[in-house]
Amino acid sequence: ILEWYLNTAHYGSEAYGVEAAARVYLGKRAADLTLDEAALLAAIPPAPQYNPFDNETAARGRQDDLLRALAQAGVITPLEFDIAATTFTRVQADAGQTPELAPDFALYARRQAQTILDSLGYDGARLVTRGGLRIVTTLDLDLYYETECALRAHLARLNGQPMPRTALDGGPCASAALLPPISQLAGMIPPDSGALVVIDVLTGEIKSMIGPVTAAAYQPGPTLQPFVYFEGLRVGGLHPAAMVLDIPRPFPGAVEGLIYTPANPDGQFRGPLNLRDAMSSGLLPPAVWVANRQRIENILRGAHLIGINSLDENARYDLSLLERGGEVALLDVVYAYSVFAGMGNMRGVPVQPLGRNYRGRDPV
Repeated sequence: ILEWYLNTAHYGSEAYGVEAAARVYLGKRAADLTLDEAALLAAIPPAPQYNPFDNETAARGRQDDLLRALAQAGVITPLEFDIAATTFTRVQADAGQTPELAPDFALYARRQAQTILDSLGYDGARLVTRGGLRIVTTLDLDLYYETECALRAHLARLNGQPMPRTALDGGPCASAALLPPISQLAGMIPPDSGALVVIDVLTGEIKSMIGPVTAAAYQPGPTLQPFVYFEGLRVGGLHPAAMVLDIPRPFPGAVEGLIYTPANPDGQFRGPLNLRDAMSSGLLPPAVWVANRQRIENILRGAHLIGINSLDENARYDLSLLERGGEVALLDVVYAYSVFAGMGNMRGVPVQPLGRNYRGRDPV
């Protein structure tokens, strides 16, 4: 039974059996594994999604847990535990796992195909890995080439470099000429990478995806303002013509006794104006006033329902979240915005919500 398990268990990344896993992740035979390497691999089969390629942090955490359990059970000595636990297990590069064409989209579509097959009672990972399936995706290849080129052109402009003239398919980079003017990033280090998502509002279909769009790694800042005003208009009694004040005004800070006084990026204040104009201008002080009025936890609860899968309201965020802090995924923000654009209709593939009041669909 043990031999059967070792040779058939799924280790993620198209690896079935410990020999395949050792070669895929570590580039060596299973017979040559050290204790720390064996623990890294042995922790994968109960949850193959936590493998070193897809989630290295979780894989190493599970490795440590397994080593600790072995030591507590007396299977390994304290000295063996100390050596293995302090050894950094080197994982080889994810060679051959990333497609050349639209890699971020392809990997997202592959994961979703596995999930859909699982929901139908099949072993999705095994079916997709072994091939033989014909999977139709939503990728618009022409749009992908143009958006990828537009993103490269935008990054080049920010860095003061010449803009690209050709797309990845060798055609002209027509989208570069359509980019709006930009202002210089005074005193800021320009980015050297970016991410982009295009979603069809009417279908919830992803037409183009570039970069790490699914990682909750970006501070949301002003992108949260639509959720703030949505809450104020929905239950706060506000309306587009309501008067708000764009003035320097103190609000409670992150801890008791701390004061937070929001200001616009240009350092200017516009005084009294209607809510419609404050929204369209993206002014920070009026948005913070509405957020303080409606409470940030209520705003985040609404944002979760509309599409944001991070920013747990139990994390005790304060009003400064509208300016800095927190982490969201670009795909979540774009998907949530598509719900606004679709007049409240969320379209996509049904999923199990991450928690109470979280979205019940994913972009497809």
